[in-house]
Amino acid sequence: MKNSILIRYIILSLYFISYSGYTDIYSLSKNFFNNVGDNRSIPDGVVTAIVKDNSGFLWIGTQKGLVKYDGYTYEKYVHETNNKNSITGNYINSLFVSKDGQIYIGTLRSGLSIYNPKNDTFINFKSKEFDTDSIASNRIDAIVEDSSGSIWLATYNGVDMLPINSRKFKHFQNIEKDPTTINDNRIETLVIDNTS
Repeated sequence: MKNSILIRYIILSLYFISYSGYTDIYSLSKNFFNNVGDNRSIPDGVVTAIVKDNSGFLWIGTQKGLVKYDGYTYEKYVHETNNKNSITGNYINSLFVSKDGQIYIGTLRSGLSIYNPKNDTFINFKSKEFDTDSIASNRIDAIVEDSSGSIWLATYNGVDMLPINSRKFKHFQNIEKDPTTINDNRIETLVIDNTS
């Protein structure tokens, strides 16, 4: 008998709470997102990567270039064939902001660009077939930085490491029948282990 009275009390309490305005569980379905920009601001409306820099700007990777957003206006960066200081390619795969404020841009087929916000230029790196110091692949899927400031890249030809203040890449690749090497050369993501 006491249990049935308790159950009725709980049900009645929940009924009054839901209709009293005390809690509005239906408000959770309201839209929490606001759209900014349009197809002209963000080409085709497709975002492939996004990162916030040390100054608070949003950098948006698209299939048709890089977009810088300051909260009000958009500035587009696209590859210019006759400009060596432009971004290396337009299909952006990955973005990363280093501790020193430089923006690393990995592309689908055009290699790596490093944007220096101080002089508004790009330094570009592409894979060169017989150059062992060049980047291993022009496809960059992920970028991270270790505690020493070296940049690590996930590529379609292993993992590359760019030591701080260097333009020569070190390669970590799968070597068949060598169990001390990485398992595969198609690397899509990286995580820095900060436990050691």
